[in-house]
Amino acid sequence: MKLIVIDIQKGITDERLYNYDGFIKNVTSIIDAARKNNVLANYLRESKEKDLMIVGLQTNFCVDASVESAFERGYKVIVPKGTNSTFDNDYMDRETTYKYYNDMMWPERFASCISVDDAIKMIEDYHEVDS
Repeated sequence: MKLIVIDIQKGITDERLYNYDGFIKNVTSIIDAARKNNVLANYLRESKEKDLMIVGLQTNFCVDASVESAFERGYKVIVPKGTNSTFDNDYMDRETTYKYYNDMMWPERFASCISVDDAIKMIEDYHEVDS
């Protein structure tokens, strides 16, 4: 299992994001579980593992590009619900943009969009298999 955390930095991580409080809570939970189970360190090692969990900002830019690129490279992509977010744009508000990717574009095409609890369980299960 590999975890990629994209562009979560102070300059763009604020209340303008869709579901800001939930986003921060969910991403923190995923990162904490990964650290506890040594998943963040695993991406640095050479591995044949093809499961890749992606969280971060912005849904419609870096996250989408990473999801689709990883899929094209043969990874099984996992996007925990509520662990990516974005801002309003010229075409859609932030909530519509989030739902467009997480509910329509990625599931059953490019990624498995699962609950945070299921993602944490997956991280813990990988740790148990790795131990």
